[in-house]
This record gives sequence, C-alpha cells and structure tokens, in this order.
Amino acid sequence: MYMHLELLESEEEDDHEEISDEDDAFNNYKMEYYKNKLEYDKVTPEVMRDQAEGYVRAIQWNLNYYYNGCCSWSWYYPHHYAPYISDIKGFSNQKIEFDMGKPFMPFEQLLAVLPSACKELLPKAYHGLMTEDHSIIKKYYPEEFETDLNGKKQDWEAVVLVPFIDEKLLLEAMKSCNEMLTDEELKRNSHGPMLIYKHTNIDKGPYIAPEYFPPIPHNYTDVKTMRYTDVLLPKEKIVKGLYPEVKLDVYYPGFPTMKHLKYKGELRKAKVKVFEQPSRSENMIITIIPDDDLIGDYIPVDLLGSNVFVGWPHMVEARVVAISNSRRKYVSRGGEQYNVEEKAQPQVGLFCQEIAGATEIYQRRLGIDVGDTKVLVQVQVLIGRKYMFTPNGRLTLEKQFAQNTSEYPLQTVVFNIPHYDSGMSTFRDVEQVFPVDSICFTITNPYYGSYGVIQDSSLCARSGRIKMCVSVLEEPDLAAIRDMHLKSVRNYKTLHNVSSQLSMSHIVFTRITGSIFLSVPNDSGGFQNVNIALDLKLNKKNKETPGYTRKIGATWCYTDKVAELVREYCEQFPEVMHYLSKDPNFGDIRPEEVFGPDYSERLQSLLKWLKSSPAQTVEKQTCGSLFVESEVVAELEKLVDHHKTSTSKKVTMQIKPSFLYKPEVQNGTLPPDPKCETRILDRIVNVRSGFSVPFALKGTVIGIKNSPTGNDRDVMYDVLFDKPFKDGMKFDSCTSERGYRIPKTAFLNISYGQRLMIEKTGRTDDIIAKAEASYHPHYNPNRQQQPADGSIVNTFQQPQQPSWIPPQLQPLVQQQARPPNPVVQPGGSAFAHFRNEPPTQNHKQFQSEGQGQQPQLYRPPQRQEFYRPTMGEPATATYQQPRNHALRPNDVYRPPRERQQQQQQGFQKYDITFMPSFMDKNTSQSIDETFASAVQSTSKRSENRGTELVEPKRGQTIDTDFLKTILKIGESNNKQSIPPKETKSVEKKKNESNATPGFSFDMLSQVANAPASTRLVTYYQSNGLDMPRYQYFSAGNNLIKAQITLNDEHFVGKPAKTKDQASDEVANVVLKHLMSKVS
Repeated sequence: MYMHLELLESEEEDDHEEISDEDDAFNNYKMEYYKNKLEYDKVTPEVMRDQAEGYVRAIQWNLNYYYNGCCSWSWYYPHHYAPYISDIKGFSNQKIEFDMGKPFMPFEQLLAVLPSACKELLPKAYHGLMTEDHSIIKKYYPEEFETDLNGKKQDWEAVVLVPFIDEKLLLEAMKSCNEMLTDEELKRNSHGPMLIYKHTNIDKGPYIAPEYFPPIPHNYTDVKTMRYTDVLLPKEKIVKGLYPEVKLDVYYPGFPTMKHLKYKGELRKAKVKVFEQPSRSENMIITIIPDDDLIGDYIPVDLLGSNVFVGWPHMVEARVVAISNSRRKYVSRGGEQYNVEEKAQPQVGLFCQEIAGATEIYQRRLGIDVGDTKVLVQVQVLIGRKYMFTPNGRLTLEKQFAQNTSEYPLQTVVFNIPHYDSGMSTFRDVEQVFPVDSICFTITNPYYGSYGVIQDSSLCARSGRIKMCVSVLEEPDLAAIRDMHLKSVRNYKTLHNVSSQLSMSHIVFTRITGSIFLSVPNDSGGFQNVNIALDLKLNKKNKETPGYTRKIGATWCYTDKVAELVREYCEQFPEVMHYLSKDPNFGDIRPEEVFGPDYSERLQSLLKWLKSSPAQTVEKQTCGSLFVESEVVAELEKLVDHHKTSTSKKVTMQIKPSFLYKPEVQNGTLPPDPKCETRILDRIVNVRSGFSVPFALKGTVIGIKNSPTGNDRDVMYDVLFDKPFKDGMKFDSCTSERGYRIPKTAFLNISYGQRLMIEKTGRTDDIIAKAEASYHPHYNPNRQQQPADGSIVNTFQQPQQPSWIPPQLQPLVQQQARPPNPVVQPGGSAFAHFRNEPPTQNHKQFQSEGQGQQPQLYRPPQRQEFYRPTMGEPATATYQQPRNHALRPNDVYRPPRERQQQQQQGFQKYDITFMPSFMDKNTSQSIDETFASAVQSTSKRSENRGTELVEPKRGQTIDTDFLKTILKIGESNNKQSIPPKETKSVEKKKNESNATPGFSFDMLSQVANAPASTRLVTYYQSNGLDMPRYQYFSAGNNLIKAQITLNDEHFVGKPAKTKDQASDEVANVVLKHLMSKVS
C-alpha cells in the first residue's frame, strides 16, 4: 500500500513537470510574438494589461456600433496584430468610456487613408503634404513599406505595416492648404444631407437632369433633406430584440433556419471540408433525430406530387416526383395517382450508391450526420415563377420547377409547415404585362432573340395574339472563327508527347507543371511552404489553366506554351532540375538542398521569375470548362468590328404572348428559355435591364465556366460583347473592356434559336454537323474528347469515309437504291453547292481582293460548318464529299417522278447573275440549254426504268480522244478545236457505252469552247465527282494563286491578277493531270 502511494505521487510529479515544461515553452513563444510583431522591447505585466484592455475596448466599440450607433469618431485599434486569447484577462474592473469627437470631413478622411500613389483623388492643394520632404506628415506616406504574410499564402492577405496617422498632426498640416481650395472643392468638402424622395400627384414640370441623362418632361417627385443628426436616438430609446407581432412559426423562404427538424450537436473529427480542404481538427457535427413515423424503409406515398422543402437548414421549395427504398420505387403520375416499380438487383446497387452520395454531401460539406438512410425522395427544385397566358388574354403566375431531379434522404425533408408565399401577381391582364411601346424579345422562330416594340396588346382578348414590330439584324458569319477554335483545341498533347520533346522524366514534368513546395524558415521561427513550380494545374481543387493545361477525364494535357515555359525554367534554374531528377519522391525539401547554403538570392530570383510568367496572369478555371484561345478571340474582335450591320429590317407581326420574353415579368433563377443549350462561340443578346451590361447588347460566348458543385444553374458564361461599355471587363483574351461573365438567366441564345429552326423546318445543317463529327471523331462542340488510344490529335488529319448515315436515309441505303446524279438547280453556281433557294446578298461568292485576307473557298452557305483553312495561309487539306451515301446529305428524299418534275421545272430558267464573271451571257445560256437537255434525257431513262433507282458506276470512263478534243487539253484557250467526225453507228455506240448517266454527248460538245474552269465543272459532273473546290491565297505583288485538292493531291495554278483568271489557270493544270491519268 505504501509503495502504491509512492508510485502515484511520482506519477503526479512527472505530469506536473511535463505540463510545466509545455507552459514555459508556450510562454516563451508568446514573448517572442509580442517582441517581434508588436515591437515591445520588454513584455511586462503592464504591457499585457494594456493589450487586454485595448482588445476589449475594440470589441466594445464594434458592439456599440451595430446595436447603439457610433460611440466614437476618433477611436481606432492601435496595433496591427491581436493578442493571444489567453492573455485577455484582468479587465473586469476596467471602465470603458469613449470620446465621441466628430467625423472627418471628406478630404480629411481621404488624406488619412490613401497612399501617395492615389494623390490624384485629392485636390492639388493637398498633394505636397503626401510627397514633399518638408511636410510634417510625409512619414505617414512611405513609398516602400513592409508586408507580413503572418501565416497566409497570398500577398493580398498580408498585413500592411504602415504607421498609424496622428489625427491632430493631420488636421494641423491641412489648415494652410484649406485656404487654397476652390469654391467647388469647398462644396465637395462638406457633409451633405440625405435626400428623401416621395411621390406626389402634382406635376412639377420638367426636370433638367445632369449632363449624362436627358431631361424628364413630367416630374411627380417631392424631395426633402435630412441631416444625420436628425435621426440620432439615445441608446435607451432604441428598440432591440424581435419586432412586435413577428410570426416565428411561419417560414420565410430564403432565410436559413434550424427549426422544423430535431437534432443534437457534438464535437467530432469528421473531416468536414472547409475551403475545399478536409478539416484536421474537431468539427461541430449536427446529428438529425428522425421522427418515429420515418424510421425504417416506410414510404409516405402521400408526399408524391406535393411541394416540400429540401436542403435543410438552407431550405428550398421542391416538388416530389418519386420516392424509393431498396425494394421498389413509387413514381408520381400527377394528383394522387402513382406507379410502383419493382427493383431488380442491379438497381439495388445503384440505390445504395445514391444513398452514399447524398449522405456524403451532408457529412463532408455541411457537417450534418443524417443517420441511417433507408428512403430517398426524388424532387424537382423550384427555380422561379412565370406568367402563363390563356387564349382569351388572362394570365396566372405559376411556379416553375427544374427539369432535372435531385435525391434527398427522407429524414431531411421538411413538409406540412406554414410558410410565406411571395408569389403575388403584379399584373392583372396581358395589357399590363405588355403595354404599348414596351420592349420585349421573341423566343420563337424565325426571329428568335430579336427585340421588338409592342404596338397593340388589346388584340389578345379577341385573337390571343399581340401586335409588335420586330427589329431583325444580320449576324456575323463565325465559320472561320470556329475553324480556328477547332484547330486550337487540337493543340493539346499528352504527357508522353510533351515530355518526350524535352527529354524529361514524366514524373519531373508532372511536378514542375504543378506544385513543389520548399520548407523555408520564416521570421516567427517556424517554416512556411513556398511553391517553386509553375502552378499550371491544381489536382485537389480540380483547376486548370486555360491555354496551358487541360484535364480530359483523368488525363492532363499540355500545349506547346507549357513546353516552352518548362524549357525556359530548365535554362534559367538548372539546379532545380538537377535536384528533382535525383529525388523522385519530392518529400520535405529544404532550400539549401537545392540552391546551397546561400540560397536566399537564388530563391528570390526564382520566385520573381515565376511571378513574371505570363501564365500567372491567367485565371484558373474548373476542369472541364470550355474557352476560346486568346489568338482566336483577337480575330473574333476584328471580325465583329468589321462586320457591317445594315439597317435593321422592321417586321410587323402578330404573336402569341407566350412567345415573348420580358425581364420584368419573370423572377427567381428561371432562364429566359429553360430548354436552351449554349455552346462555345454562340451568339447571344443580353436581356437583363438595369445591369452592368447594356440592355439588348449582343455578344459571343468565349468561355463556359463549370460550377465546382456541378450545379447547372451555377454555370457562368464569359461573353465578348460587340462593343466596349463602361463596366466591361478585360478578360485575359480580350483586348478591350467589352467582356463580362454572366449567368444563363441574363441572355437569350440567338444561335440556339437558329439550330432550333433548322431542326423544325427540316433543313439539313444538323445532318451536316453529324457528318462533320464523323469526319472529326475527336471533336465535340461542347468538350474535347480523348481518343481511345489516349493520344490527343494536334494536327488535322485527312477525313476518312464516314460510317454515319442519316436515319431518314437508312431505308434507302438498305435497299441499295440511289437517285440520279444531282445536277445544278436554280440559284446555284459552278462553285457552290446546289440549293433550292435563290441567291442573296449574304451568299456572294466573290469578295474584294487584297493581301492578308484569309483563303476563301467556293462552298455553300449551308456548308459553313465544314473544315476550312486557317486564316492567312493556304489549306493543306480540304473536305471530301462522301461517295457511299445513297443520297447527298443536303438532299431530301422524294419519289423519283417528283424529283424529275422538280428538276425539269427548276431548269427552265437559270440565274445568270449568280454565274462567275468569266462566264459571259452566251456561255451561260449554252449551259442552261445543256443542263435542260441533260435533265430531259435523265427523265426519259428514269421513266423507262419505272421507280427503280440505279446507282451510277464510279468506274465509268469517257473516251480519251473524245475528251482531249472536247476539253481542249494541251491547247491554248483561244484555239478552236473540232471533234473528229465519226459514223453514226460509232457515235451511237460511244454515247451508249461511255457517256455517264444524266449527260449527253451534245452537252459535252457545247462546253468545248467554254473557259477551263467551266470545262472542269463539266468533267466533274460527267464523272459524278461532285464539284471542284477552289482555294485562293496571295502570291505577292497583288497577284493571286488558286488551288484545287483532288484525291489528296494539291494543284496550284500560275499567279493571276484576278480570282477568275487564277481559277482558269489551276483548272488547266487539273485537266492536264486528269488526261495524263487516262491516256
């Protein structure tokens, strides 16, 4: 027993000594803190008492400010740092009083807080006080000063160590300067009154507004002034606490509340994420206590179809669409009806994953333990309210719910509670919603996204429509910009490719482009981590650097800019690369291990170089976000600036009110068109009034920033607007202040409306887009996809034969049927695809010539989405028309007889005005007759075959001697050539065996004297080769060269003065090549 007592006493003494040693160490650390940070020579009890009283006084000043008003205009906290909480003691007997003083005048306040670099914000009379050496307050405006990160990482978080200004010295220094102020400056340097505006029924006449606004003709406003001293109350008369008659039982949406659910709190190490980092210490965790009725997997079917609140404690209204447990799922059909779906075994596994995901969000993000989850509630969240119009002109305000659904544990759902409904209708009828002369936007075609003025809304009561005048403007053609963007997207390379270029280890390259921390001693005796890597990617935060790095799936890809940065890094600081190549583990790295004992100067040089890197100024974005490269944005700005917008076309029409959008009549987070899908380089128009972006200003989407939470409503869009504006932002890729980041609720997507029109009207641009996707398997309009082999395409590849066939054409392909070769229809040209519509001014084929212009291709407006060469250089590859399709992608299938009738009718008149200028009128008439005869001969053969469609044989050839004569190969253009005379039997035999379907011998003979480009068109058509594709580029000295690509071979003609002559030159080269193949 005695020995036991001795052991206990020995253990207590050891514990006491251990605690004493820890206290001593902590006290010594605090002493160093006060000496270094607060600059005390000796830390005495009086100093500690002063620290405690000063901090308590600061707390009292803040509490008075918020509850009673300002208690002192002159007091300030006289330290840059706070004391330790353990030293705030011994102040119970302290009497805290404040001197009220009086507030600074405006110029006094500015002079007390501004640095000397901002002296232009003050009158010139005060400039000398901040800059001249004889000024008595010059010391308070140092040009160079120290900053202390004090444990932070970013410079903007640092403590700025500038001296606190002396109020009395400041006022004394300003006395002599106040006499030099002008009358206008003296007026500015005063405390103005508050203005109270009230409506009055009396018209006070016109009001002349300031110089920036037009005058107001009728003024119904009464203005009164009030000084701040008029509203001061003694703190005894200020009412504190809840407002009388407050309704505590009613939930007001938008205000978080801990009511409605039972819970308990406890400290627990739960690794709750704070600023995207798991907490290392204990967290206050709230554990939900479920109601007895909700224990187990019981499903309350009465909730189906009803409105509940989810997301407790930040509750949001939602509509229940389904409730499920591990065995079955109950799906609402509206009203009190529902379906019951039994779950198979794979669905049970998916249900368990959904539970794990929902509980993980509550636990890791919100610090809420929802307990054991057996039932999930599937809901659609309320996103706003929208006015719905009836045919007779009446309207109702209805709630709008999201299309996508979310899952919540049943025990977190709040229902059957009284809540405040703010959905009171502001308008009584359609005429109030759309008054005459009000502006709104159309959300239907053919003028989707156009704004107009209401002319008469009283018609709605009778016809259900509103009369309005719409302004229609031509949009710029962004096809060349899209081509540049696609090329830039393909510039990203895999880790293997880019590291191999530098002969560098994969591990070293990965780390040098990310983060490598050195443990550097700091002033407080500890260590701080300093990143010496390029910081171009953040794996934990899921961030990438636009233009440098991109994460595709789980693979990081890099541009040549990154390779160049790493190469420069190696050249500037080889010792870093040498150390990293020896230590692949990248553990705790000390600066002396890399740079040697005298590392300070070398380390500062490295940090300065990293800070000056162009990549450091680029804003990082969430991985998966889309953006347009800065070079492409620069070209986009030029194109938009040079786009000549003609006078807007005014269209008067009657339209249903449900097809109109007006910002004032829609609230919440509801976008103008909930079904809209926005893509990169889409054209949009701002529909939000009273916003930083001018109302109805158009722009182009150059970036899509995904939400870190994955919520589609939080996606932001970077827009390059057509004109700079006052509050415009200058993005990294913008050259002027015309950019802004806006949500989807702020704009209408004009390009989406155009795509919608193509879908509904049957135009085939969507089919062309799908065909293009088959030619570019690694291109997706919304994101960059990675090929199956893990490589990234960074050069354009010649397109392969597509495997995709439009659905409406598949039956014809299966029957191996094919219509006759398509022939030129009205409104086409020798260099454009065949169209059923007449040419317009927007479809001009020939543009003004000059150097520095991009190569231009003769291709139809409908085909603007296909690959084009980049600006300023000739193309190295062009699009090839697929030859195995039963129909061309632009053709809509019709019965053979209907197609014959349409062709015969269409070729009765050929549009001469749309022919190339080198074809004279006689030539055009000759071709007109030739094509008409070709159609007639084709029609006769089709009638003889009945309804059978015979596919022409691609292997057919034309007699070599005949072609040499007809196409005049090897002769000059002005030399006449006559076909050899043959007997009727021989001529008939040649026509039957060699002439291709749809073209007669007479047709070929009539174009013998035409220019070379026309003869080449004839050769292409006679052999079913589609149309020749011309490309133009500058040859210097104001000359132009033309190029044609045929079977992966490029043919370039001699330089010429005009595009017409250049076309003939290259056509002669191609014709000679073709004859060399068949001779």
